Amino acid sequence: MKLYAVIPTHNRPAELAQLLATIGPEVQVLATIGPEVQVLVIDNASTPPIEYNAEYRYVRRVTVMRDEEQPPNLSRLWNLGLDWAQRLRFVEHATGSDDTEEWAVAILNDDVLLSPGLLQHLADELTAHDVDIAFPGSTGLPCYVNKGDPFPGVGLRLRGWCFVVRGSSGLRADESLRWWCGDDDLQAQAVENGRGTVSVRLSQKMDAGLWHKHPDESTTGALREQTEKDMATFVAKWGRRPW
Repeated sequence: MKLYAVIPTHNRPAELAQLLATIGPEVQVLATIGPEVQVLVIDNASTPPIEYNAEYRYVRRVTVMRDEEQPPNLSRLWNLGLDWAQRLRFVEHATGSDDTEEWAVAILNDDVLLSPGLLQHLADELTAHDVDIAFPGSTGLPCYVNKGDPFPGVGLRLRGWCFVVRGSSGLRADESLRWWCGDDDLQAQAVENGRGTVSVRLSQKMDAGLWHKHPDESTTGALREQTEKDMATFVAKWGRRPW
């Protein structure tokens, strides 16, 4: 399965460099068996702007897209990345440069560190269980395929900071959910569409190497107000809270 990665970022150059370094080994492994991961960094109004330079040498195929909207619309940034990957697939098929049938897009926060092989493991589980979204499961929980419950509870919620979407699913985030609940909405969409999601059990080593450095740290000020609006929007759309 061909993999792409999308990383929205804002004023976290050090964290971004660390994340790209953890994608680096993934690229080297995949390079021996197929096309390497292509990465889109969406620079959401960072100061100074993010540039692809030697600091990000770990991943050779990096594209940087600039987006100026503040406060950000995270769902729209995810969609920019999903659309970017779809355009690349069209070009690759049209030119014959890559005829891989299955493809997937990893959506990553800029403050995540990946354990070696994690993205490929998620992509493999996506295929094995024939679902549209795969994400790391909570520590200690077994692999869980969800094709029936749009609102599976906190322990089985999609982890919005690290998940993989099947490219052919056509799933897109609801941009009316600007900062909060966009991941829950994607999970509900996948279940409602009949393909569902899988919460993937990780090996002890893989689980120990996965780290989300700043969970919810940036949800302050205007973004805190936005979370309340987004929850109300979600309830109006789906008839209940996601958790």
